[in-house]
Amino acid sequence: MKPIDLRTLLQGKTGWVSISPDHKKIIAEARTLKTLVKKIKALGNPQGYITVVGKDYSRFIG
Repeated sequence: MKPIDLRTLLQGKTGWVSISPDHKKIIAEARTLKTLVKKIKALGNPQGYITVVGKDYSRFIG
């Protein structure tokens, strides 16, 4: 399986985000997980992935 590059999608984002299953768009974003879940429910619970986004990944090795 080929790695998925989310750098351009997540650029400038911080906090919690929900990403579409095709990894092409952000469904919702919020500062806290609780707020993100409320936003997702208001959208009708679309399918996607939830992840936290940091300010800087320059020292990340993975």
